[in-house]
Amino acid sequence: MSISQDETKGCAYRCQRCSMFIPVIFVFALIAWSYYAFIVAYGANIHNLGLRIFISILYHILLVMFLWSYAMAIFTAPAPSPKHFYLTEEEHANMRSSDRGREVLASVSQRVTVYERTTTGAVRYCELCRCIKPDRSHHCSMCMQCVLKMDHHCPWVGNCVGFSNYKYFVLFLTYTVLYTGFIALCCIPYITNVWKHRSDDPWVRRRKEVRSGWVREFQASVRHQSPTLGLPCVEWNRRGTPLRDASLHQHRH
Repeated sequence: MSISQDETKGCAYRCQRCSMFIPVIFVFALIAWSYYAFIVAYGANIHNLGLRIFISILYHILLVMFLWSYAMAIFTAPAPSPKHFYLTEEEHANMRSSDRGREVLASVSQRVTVYERTTTGAVRYCELCRCIKPDRSHHCSMCMQCVLKMDHHCPWVGNCVGFSNYKYFVLFLTYTVLYTGFIALCCIPYITNVWKHRSDDPWVRRRKEVRSGWVREFQASVRHQSPTLGLPCVEWNRRGTPLRDASLHQHRH
């Protein structure tokens, strides 16, 4: 059973649409991890009950606003071109069949108001959507349509940022800064305390022990290899080298 070209394009488009949500899933996973790290792990170290409740309430308010604006930016459909910007089947056939495509578009554009033109002065036209492009509109190859007042296609929301969701996208960026800034501000005392008492941390002490072991192994290796290489053996202690100790002994006697 052979697969037609349209079915192949349809499968490729569906795979492309599914892959667009991989960054979105990553962002939601990061939010879930930050919730556990801040509320469960960090909140357990706040012994003042009133302060813990205040921080928790403020955190959840920012989190709810952040998730709401993010969801609205994701699931708000991009605004297409208005219907009267699209060519009818007859107008499209006349434009394709004649060599006067520019004149046909010029006559069709009289029913709409557009100010933007191409570099040649012609009306901007989308062959894929079969419509005259409104001002500041562009065709998105990911969404497969002309998007009204298109800014860009953002992979982190899996959607085009345009006329319909521009407000939600700006709110999403604003609450992202407030959310992450609030977490960072609350963690400053904890990070400062850890830095001051880092010598008491078992992990830090373990690193120092490992580092000291490496130094001792290097010293033993140097003491072992020095006679083989014909070099004076070096003793890594406060008394200095054996050659220096022998010289001091002869000088005293």
